[in-house]
Amino acid sequence: MIKEIDIDKNISKTAIAESNIARLVFIDGSIYYGEILGATGIAIGEALFTTAMTGYQEVISDPSYYGQIVIFTFPEIGVTSPYLNSQSDSIYLAGMVVAKNDSIELNDILIKHNVVGIKNIDTRAVSNKLRQKGNLLAGIFSNTTLTEEEMVLYLILNQDKYNRDICKDISKDRVEVYNIDGVDTIIVIDYGIKREILDIILSGNMRVVILPYDCSLYDILLYNPTKIILSNGPGNPEYLTESINTIRELIKREIPILGICLGAELILLSLNYKLKKLKYGHHSNSHPVFDLINNKVLITTHNHGFALDEESLDNEIKILFKSLNDNTIEGFSYKNCIGIQFHPEGGGGCNDALYILKRFVNNNF
Repeated sequence: MIKEIDIDKNISKTAIAESNIARLVFIDGSIYYGEILGATGIAIGEALFTTAMTGYQEVISDPSYYGQIVIFTFPEIGVTSPYLNSQSDSIYLAGMVVAKNDSIELNDILIKHNVVGIKNIDTRAVSNKLRQKGNLLAGIFSNTTLTEEEMVLYLILNQDKYNRDICKDISKDRVEVYNIDGVDTIIVIDYGIKREILDIILSGNMRVVILPYDCSLYDILLYNPTKIILSNGPGNPEYLTESINTIRELIKREIPILGICLGAELILLSLNYKLKKLKYGHHSNSHPVFDLINNKVLITTHNHGFALDEESLDNEIKILFKSLNDNTIEGFSYKNCIGIQFHPEGGGGCNDALYILKRFVNNNF
């Protein structure tokens, strides 16, 4: 029987590291070497790559990246301030991997939020690995006395860390009300909402009530909502069984619902459609999507690893958007519901899809 490692005894919390070497270790045993970026210690999470050429600030502060080690394919990260256009008050990704960074400010903010990173690493080689094998569990190890064999073992022993409902780690834990004098009420269920999405919602003239992700049907109906937004968020939606049941009941009441990314996936599951895990997901702010209704191409921001399984489709659902990269379904409508897999406000990229959110908020459903 494998004995679990007491990792706290193997990390120097006060001493300076013997060297500046950090390691990116995959659960399959492959190891890449770089230098320490940000906090020292161990980061563990699903490794994925983003091809975004701008907006790293939005990525590191987006709650949707919670529990993920993000590999930036753009060669140099940190030229602009990490505080520019941040999407939250924290840094949510589990770990950060960059080819080059000379920004003291970025290094300091990662230390402040205890985020472990690695720099001066061949991100092209790492991204090619994930393209071939798919997203893998990985860890960033720095300032630790673990051997490389123990690092791989640590990943094996902790591979279920995020195989659970992780929205509870980042969702608001209380009700927030804005524009209290608004005539109609829009409910926002917070699975990890980005600040920019919320700002667009608040720009309307409706009362806005933000509820924690685990709110009940009673909690929602208490406010007599005119419409409901299911926000973006991290993790596997299949773990959110209570949310799925609640959304199913909301659909029966014919209240207009907009699901964004994770929110869209929850609508699909509540309608008994199936999802499929994408090999390496869609993570970018320049992902081309075709609008089937308006016959035009949108450049959109993405962070999702699941998509609608087309084998489960029927005639009840209407397809609105498709990816021009891999032809996966990126948006749909069903009676009183609209679901989109991309972030409509842009968040680091183009605002081509902003009209979807604005139309919904401004009663043009």
